[in-house]
Amino acid sequence: MINKVSIDIEENSKGIHIINFIYENKVIVKDDIENIRITIENEDRSYREIIENLSIDNIENNQEEIICKCKYKSIKLETEIEINIIYKIINENLIEKRILLKQTNIPFLYYSIENSIVPGENPERYWSFDNIDNKGGVIREVFPAAGYMMDGIYVGLLTDAGHRNYWTRNIRRRPNFGNKGFTAIREACDVNLYRLPKLIEREEEKHYVKITLGQLVDYNYGNRVEKNIDNEFRYENNEGNIVIPLEFEDGFYDVYFEHKSESNIGIQILKEIAEGQTEINGFDYQEDIPSSMEEWTIFNDQVILFNTEDKRSFIQIKGSIKNFSIKNFRIIKVNGVEKPYHRLMQGQISEKRLFILAKRMDCLRDIRYYSQILLSDGLGFKGNDYEKILYADMQMLTWITSANDFSPLNVPSINYAPDMYNRDSFWSIIGINDKELSEKIWRKWGSTQNELGAIGTIITPYMGSLEVKGNEATCEWIWWAYINKVKYGIEPDIEKIKKAYDYCINEFDSDKDGIVKSHFVLGQNDVQTYFDYGKTTSLSVNQGVFAVTLKVAKALGIEVSEEYIEKAVNGYRGFYDEERGYLLNTLDYKDAISVGDLMPEFMALWLFDEGLLNKDIVKNTLEKIPVIDSCATFIGHVNKKYFSGNDSPFDSKFSWTDGVYYNGGSWLREEIMAYAVGVRYGLNQYKDRIVNRMEKEINLIKDDPVSHEFLPTDLTQEGCLWKSIRVFSWNVFAIKAIEVANMKENYEGD
Repeated sequence: MINKVSIDIEENSKGIHIINFIYENKVIVKDDIENIRITIENEDRSYREIIENLSIDNIENNQEEIICKCKYKSIKLETEIEINIIYKIINENLIEKRILLKQTNIPFLYYSIENSIVPGENPERYWSFDNIDNKGGVIREVFPAAGYMMDGIYVGLLTDAGHRNYWTRNIRRRPNFGNKGFTAIREACDVNLYRLPKLIEREEEKHYVKITLGQLVDYNYGNRVEKNIDNEFRYENNEGNIVIPLEFEDGFYDVYFEHKSESNIGIQILKEIAEGQTEINGFDYQEDIPSSMEEWTIFNDQVILFNTEDKRSFIQIKGSIKNFSIKNFRIIKVNGVEKPYHRLMQGQISEKRLFILAKRMDCLRDIRYYSQILLSDGLGFKGNDYEKILYADMQMLTWITSANDFSPLNVPSINYAPDMYNRDSFWSIIGINDKELSEKIWRKWGSTQNELGAIGTIITPYMGSLEVKGNEATCEWIWWAYINKVKYGIEPDIEKIKKAYDYCINEFDSDKDGIVKSHFVLGQNDVQTYFDYGKTTSLSVNQGVFAVTLKVAKALGIEVSEEYIEKAVNGYRGFYDEERGYLLNTLDYKDAISVGDLMPEFMALWLFDEGLLNKDIVKNTLEKIPVIDSCATFIGHVNKKYFSGNDSPFDSKFSWTDGVYYNGGSWLREEIMAYAVGVRYGLNQYKDRIVNRMEKEINLIKDDPVSHEFLPTDLTQEGCLWKSIRVFSWNVFAIKAIEVANMKENYEGD
């Protein structure tokens, strides 16, 4: 028995070539070229053609690759399309499949590609990243991966990143002004990115795992089907809930009702995952919707549903316990118009890259673990397993902006989509080695620069964002320019840099005494703001970020005096409290201590090989940061670990359970950066801390070996494992931090 994948070329009695993937002497995939279906349209969409039932004209088999070639002639469009399929074995568990298209006869074609892998025999079950026994339909989960299992062998289909294969996971946009939550977009790309056969298809012997690239569904048009709902049927409990059982398929829905309530209402779509157990499957953030008892208020919004698996669903509407009613409840399913949106330009090659995995696995953890590991292998990333997971997660959160904008967009997580946040994309992109991506997204942020020189905080597709303010976004954009120049040789637009620098001076130090004054924290802890009494000078991270910004600006050629830089550096050092023995997070709450306050020190060591603080400050601060089971609090109480209610440095409206989010939650990127600072000062005990913290990221939550927004440090707290924290992008920067700590080569981690 051979425990590695191989490729076998078979020619049947009709002379048709079939590509078989073999694992343990078993045909696990029959990859006939007929499994590829291409839709093409001309530029004005007046003509459409489906390319299917292809056959291979020629096969080249060399030591590295198998190249299958064919041509398709479109008589009506008067063009010929060259189609090459290239297979390459990456390792014992992974095969790369590239699909290359080229035409030289027409200036422009729209196209989409459906690619299926078909099992060699009927599988025992199908799986997806979050479901070991998926019942089929459209799959949209935190990580794109799906497949089937046969005789204990798991076979799956993976994709290259969205900014290279040109896909997006975005299905929603920010609401219009004054509305709540997110709303479904009317022209949605790649809603059918992954699909598995439903149970009825399996009964008909239809077995496949399909990925569709380049398909747009236009819900402004198409067939509208109203669901039959008895408006007299309601189940009301004593908690002010109205629960309506419904049968939902995957797709786009228009929901309408009128309501009266003594308090604001909320709405969610729930999917039954087990008897008496549900999960949210739509309208995630439709809460606190204004209502009144004086008159009927209209609710009308749209949602795109996935992962329904033909299971029971419910609409739950929450209103006042005392007085709450609805009427005229309607749900319309919109079967939109499907059309291709990828572009095949004259004389240019368009390439799609996929991966097929095969490995024996035992459980859902294995599926998640190896889907990420093997994707990173396919993308050519070198590192240990933990690093591969961080890298894969970041790649699957980087996609195109929209059907009309193929520029890259990096989101923090599925939960934060569709928004690209300045600081999240900064840490994500500079944490990897990708010149093209780094330049494109840096310039994309540059396009948000306003007349004052400030860089925007958020880029959100389909809507605008006016969030341009005095946070760290402009500082980090200047840092990014320097990193691009030193690392990749990319020369920045110095006039835009100078304008951004002038904004930083005017916003943070208009009197040029070297001391930062700000309404906001210039770092991750964005739940502290300072407006009631003017700008604050009380934050250590602000002072450090400003000092780094001055040094970077000078390195980019802007005139900044050493005396001015030294004033800012001394201001940062001045937050060290000799009596308490640590760098104060804020002068307003001296019991707060944070690994994030060492972030500027990390940047100085990385960019200039020279710190702003000193060994004693770093050593004493690191020693006092609370650590729980190898996980340090991002920000916590120096003595009590956690804050209590409003007894915290945060704005009064914020509080969290012990060990959750900013109340003692552990955030990987900032923690590894702080430990790397310690290692750079010769504090080698923090090498073990780095190894242990990386291990905890992947293994603390046993069945969830992914990158997390944060890890709760008190797992006894009910509800501490937020569903929204899974598969997070910016933790990929931990790999760079390990490199800065000079541990990249000898750090094993697994």
